[in-house]
Amino acid sequence: MYMEAETLDETWERLPRFARQLNVATSTLEKLFANDWMPSMSIVSVSDAVRALDERAVAVHDLDPDDYPTAALAALLSPCIVLTHNYRHFRPLGVTAESQGLDAVFAAMRVRAGESHMQGIVLVPASPVIAVGATTKWAADKFGPIAWIALMVLVAGGVFAYQKQPVERKDRIKRVASEAGNLLAEQYGQATLALQQAQDELGAYVVPGPEDRSVTSAVFRKLATAGDSMSAQQLCDALDGPVRPDVDSLRKYMHANKTTVFQEVRRGSFTLGTHYRVVLPVES
Repeated sequence: MYMEAETLDETWERLPRFARQLNVATSTLEKLFANDWMPSMSIVSVSDAVRALDERAVAVHDLDPDDYPTAALAALLSPCIVLTHNYRHFRPLGVTAESQGLDAVFAAMRVRAGESHMQGIVLVPASPVIAVGATTKWAADKFGPIAWIALMVLVAGGVFAYQKQPVERKDRIKRVASEAGNLLAEQYGQATLALQQAQDELGAYVVPGPEDRSVTSAVFRKLATAGDSMSAQQLCDALDGPVRPDVDSLRKYMHANKTTVFQEVRRGSFTLGTHYRVVLPVES
């Protein structure tokens, strides 16, 4: 999750008000925020010039300047999920319902479950081969190439044994294999349909991407969706066309915005956002 630095400050300052609304102690919300939310969030400080790159964010500013930082960051990273119930001010970003952010999270979970289901179905017929292959590799490490020769002998023996079966038994084997194949095909079709429905729902709930993505937005989004840190050269190699930045200019920009926009996790390699740690007062 990503949060704009001004939004983080505003949220922390409003915790006492939220605590009164929820009828809990302020210290309880502070602990929850510091211990459960902050470790999962990367904080990004977006400059005024960068905020104004997307007209949708500017439209949110016109409705409520306090929501401008969050809207600007969401527009830069879009398509994305924005966790807000304020559909009135965030309508320019496509937020039209109070529960849309939560609905998007559940849809994303269904997409992940659907992908896992499909992978599981695909692996079912391959699992014996995987098991044999893994066992043979272990045996090859222990006993050398003779293990692979033994595997080929077993496969050839299985084919030979099938060819020697009576016609009735062959037909029975084919029938069982056909039924199993039909069942897998049916389950795969159902899983594909469920996954497509979840993806359609998610697409309807997220903040859509910009019509004309800026170079800055492309860099931000690429870093946000990358599995690891990236250098300026890697970012340039990963981006094509009009959103491909100049490597020297990008490198200077990234180094100039360390600790506010980017975090240098190793020399010349950056992630988007920095991690803050909230130190709570010690209770007496």
